[in-house]
Amino acid sequence: YIPNDYKFNKADNIKKQLDMGLALSARQINYLLKEVNQKILSDNKTVNLPTHEVSNIDVYNYEEKKITSTDFSLTNIQKERIRELYNRGVKNPETICEFLIKNKIAPSHRYSTGKPKIFPSVCIFLENINGS
Repeated sequence: YIPNDYKFNKADNIKKQLDMGLALSARQINYLLKEVNQKILSDNKTVNLPTHEVSNIDVYNYEEKKITSTDFSLTNIQKERIRELYNRGVKNPETICEFLIKNKIAPSHRYSTGKPKIFPSVCIFLENINGS
């Protein structure tokens, strides 16, 4: 899955190849996956508090929210679709994953068990929706 707002490197021939409908090599796919994942991670980073606010935190009673790396693997479009499905009453993470894959909103990569690799991210996101 390549986000619509992903900016290809001008020196990269990957965009030209994709536009022409040519297949990418394994090396190009790995490079592109790495670049897209870095963009997704950078888009989802939390904002740091200014230093004057950090000094007012009670260190002994401070609890940091747990953030897992799989939570960052969802794009804003995927999160939007999951929220829409959840609001329509679809609460099963496997059903949501299959919908995202079928509609080409998420990659179809799977574990050896057959479960979609996006499954943990969807579960964590659904927990966040339930908690809010």
